[in-house]
Amino acid sequence: MQNHFDHILLIGFGGPESPEEVMPFLRRVIAGRNIPEERLQTVAHHYDLIGGKSPYNPWAEKVSKDLAQLPEINLPIFLGHRNAAPFLKDVLLNIHAQGLRKGLAIILAPFRSTASCRRYKENIHEALQANGIAEMQYSYLSPWHNHFDFVRILARLARDSYKSIPEKIREQTEVLFSCHSIPLMADKACTNCIYSAEYEACCRATADAAGFFDWKLVYQSRSGAPTQPWLSPDILDSIRLSAQSGKKAVLVIPMGFLSDNAEVLYDLDIEAKNLAEELGMKFYRAPTPGNHPDLIKLFGKLIQQAQNEVRIRATCAI
Repeated sequence: MQNHFDHILLIGFGGPESPEEVMPFLRRVIAGRNIPEERLQTVAHHYDLIGGKSPYNPWAEKVSKDLAQLPEINLPIFLGHRNAAPFLKDVLLNIHAQGLRKGLAIILAPFRSTASCRRYKENIHEALQANGIAEMQYSYLSPWHNHFDFVRILARLARDSYKSIPEKIREQTEVLFSCHSIPLMADKACTNCIYSAEYEACCRATADAAGFFDWKLVYQSRSGAPTQPWLSPDILDSIRLSAQSGKKAVLVIPMGFLSDNAEVLYDLDIEAKNLAEELGMKFYRAPTPGNHPDLIKLFGKLIQQAQNEVRIRATCAI
């Protein structure tokens, strides 16, 4: 059967792979934003505490290689990052040089916002325009944050993590679904999507599938000025309230992150864990879903679905 796309482009955030790359990486991330130097130094120290690098790039590369092994994916696969090599703009030029013109893009983030969706699309448009490339076109996967298979992965990881908690404190464990906070004004900035609504819908579906009746939505990793309103409640505030209410443990499910990164390895595994333990609670965290084999199968299914949707539209247009 004829492919309507001639390649697949995976789009990632990127991460530093050595201590020397941390500061250049952080400066690329905050380019154009008025972030104080002290804040950069603080975040750089967070990287020191997790080994001076992020596991994000190797993870994304593995996703690319695993996708290429699926028999139903008979297309070249490329990987480009916004903030680290291989840089998205360079990958686009490479794709163009190979004579490929019609791509299916997969943004490696479950919930859509300005930072996790629109900005990537703008980067592609700007890179092509800056190089005078008008003949390349990209389609994007349909939203998959609430897809049955994705929810099933999250629910299985959450349920297994809950079962690992000793029975004597299991009933006194606060279950917190966590996602990266964003400014309130950015929550509805994307066309046809609301970041917090997608997150909440996914959490509700996951909680139902995991059998959780008592759970809370929280946000983490805010980095804006204190005067700027961001999505809340903050996870640290929620942990404090859990301790005050007599909870013995907290289970954090990192819903907004496909893979481990600094926000998971420091903000959760160090900062949130230390706070919980200081307050006399045990801390547990569910794994991120990025290494679950069913995630690759889900992407394969979504790619086939995108191919079929294009075929249907082409057939209807005849």
